[in-house]
Amino acid sequence: MKQLTLDFVDRVKLTGGGIDLGGVLGLTHGNTAKMYVCRELYDLIRFSETETKQMEITPGGNGRSLFAAPKGVPDFGTKEITIEDLWARVLLDELETFGEYDMTDFAPGSWRSRLIDRLKVGGDAVSASKQGKKKG
Repeated sequence: MKQLTLDFVDRVKLTGGGIDLGGVLGLTHGNTAKMYVCRELYDLIRFSETETKQMEITPGGNGRSLFAAPKGVPDFGTKEITIEDLWARVLLDELETFGEYDMTDFAPGSWRSRLIDRLKVGGDAVSASKQGKKKG
């Protein structure tokens, strides 16, 4: 089992804010088993209707929306989740292979880098793309 604390930015990036299917999990492609896990993760991570009503949402152009936590609520959107190791591996693989990132998502200390590091802590969330590869 893997316990993660996801902040507002993590949840927005993983779910696209939850208004429409978007973000890393909402834009996943793959086999049925992978899609099932990603959909379950999406439902676990997405914002509730109550949370969504509290967010500041503005048009970002090009069909995108910009999301901000309500002012004066520093921990808004923080959520603790516990997921199976298999789900952690699927999430890690998605984070490592997703094709629609912005350049800022790769900056040192970015939400993506921090989340990948948390998933790898303890060595129990080995990337599915790296499983079975021999050193050599």
